[in-house]
Amino acid sequence: MKHLVEKRLAQVQRALSDHDLDYMFLSISPDLFYLTGYSSFVSERLHLLVIPPEGRPTLVFPDFEKGIVEHLADWIDVVGWLETEDPVAFVRATLASGDRDRPIRVAISDHTRAVFLLRLQAALPQARFSLASEVLAPMRRVKDEVELRLLKEAQGRAVQALQQLVELPFAGRTEQRVAADLRRFCADRGLEEGFGVQLGAGANGAQAHLPPSDRVIQRGEPVMIDFWAAYEGYYCDCSRTLHVGPPPPEFQEIYAIMREANHAALAAVRPGASCQSIDRAARQVIDEAGYGEHFFHRLGHGIGIEIHEEPYLVEGNEMHLEPGMTFTNEPGIYLPGRFGCRIEDVVAVTATGGVSLTDYTHDIVEVE
Repeated sequence: MKHLVEKRLAQVQRALSDHDLDYMFLSISPDLFYLTGYSSFVSERLHLLVIPPEGRPTLVFPDFEKGIVEHLADWIDVVGWLETEDPVAFVRATLASGDRDRPIRVAISDHTRAVFLLRLQAALPQARFSLASEVLAPMRRVKDEVELRLLKEAQGRAVQALQQLVELPFAGRTEQRVAADLRRFCADRGLEEGFGVQLGAGANGAQAHLPPSDRVIQRGEPVMIDFWAAYEGYYCDCSRTLHVGPPPPEFQEIYAIMREANHAALAAVRPGASCQSIDRAARQVIDEAGYGEHFFHRLGHGIGIEIHEEPYLVEGNEMHLEPGMTFTNEPGIYLPGRFGCRIEDVVAVTATGGVSLTDYTHDIVEVE
């Protein structure tokens, strides 16, 4: 990990020079994890990595927590501040003396709390702040071999949890109870951080984003499941629509359309293709089947150390795909008051096309 983050830091420092930026400030965020391997919860205490275009970065950190990041000291200076001290003053002190009162350009993490940004602006009134994502997003959206391996591993563990879940009875149990079982199976496989689940049976499944409720699942209805969690900092995201008992012809028809749309999108993936063209490939299948108005969200989103990140597969996004990009492929049809259907995989762009990292059947899975 040390070699990897050192390489990323060097890349960021080159990018700062290329963008005529004087510093990058990163608070607790996915960006900080990307460049240090360190992650924590956001609190009222300031944790800030200060990166200059040249030389060693400095991590301004609560002094009583410094032991957590001692391993970073080989390539980052760690400066601790006491509870009675002003951490923003420490940030100011890390800057070159000539930079403290002159107009400088600072790229700051998109995730920085407003209260910290306002205090930093007051301490550096001549500084001009911009979004760090303008520098980091192009780096983060193209995954290296280590990241691709972790993403595939995360998806594999998600599939294992889902396979265990479908062995249990669904009928007569609440959506919340089934969701709790899925969470437990994910946790057993190291997928606990950042866990989330949307699970809707029958008409509840027609609402694309709906938390599980106390509704009792009935035999003869579909159950749409969408769940995500992180493994070693990298997310899995998987959706499948199951059926409790034998599916009727109408559900089989809708499901077949979803499967065809998913396959059409994957077949359209290749380096140089635009993000919107992948969305269009899936949407064309659904439109021609007469259900276009019931597919009302984008086809997919990038995935990595955040569950949603660049690139976004949506109409109007002309960004070109590159090898190493990863994103979800999740067409859906939602019939109000009746049911919803979605099939979601994680896809990686290769030199020759696209490959699914989600090794789970696209056939209808019947549960009891």
